[in-house]
Order: sequence, then structure tokens, then C-alpha cells
Amino acid sequence: KEKFKSYLTGIAILRTLKKLYPREFKWKLPPYEYEYKKLPIDILCGTDLIRLQIDMLEPLEKIEEKWVPGLNKFMQKRRKYLHY
Repeated sequence: KEKFKSYLTGIAILRTLKKLYPREFKWKLPPYEYEYKKLPIDILCGTDLIRLQIDMLEPLEKIEEKWVPGLNKFMQKRRKYLHY
């Protein structure tokens, strides 16, 4: 679990599908759950930035580097709440 980046792998799959099948690839449209405006991928990712980066076929490293600072900040903040 420390070495395999499952989230990044999912993004890599989406990016590859977008690259290989640009005309056929489409994002699922709303509704999703109880949301009728946002695209489901944006809800799942918590932002529209990842979708936009995939649409631009940005390199995976560039996509990942955008969320790392926020992730590090979250990991630091949560540390005091872990009891194990």
C-alpha cells in the first residue's frame, strides 16, 4: 500500500482512454447521487482540476504534483487525531 498509487493509477487509466479514444471518450453527465450540476468525476475527485488536466492530456507527474501539497498538509493535520 505504501508503493502502489491506486488513485494515480485510476487517473492514468482515464488519461490513457482519453488519449486512445478521444472521440469516444466522454465524461458521465449529471445527475450523480443527489447532485444535478457538477460532473460525477468532479465530485469523486473533489475538484474539476483533475478532469481538466486529463482533458489536456497533461503528464501524470504534473497532475500528481498539483495535489501533493494539499495531501501533505492534510496528512500533517490528521496526525494529531490518530490514536493507533
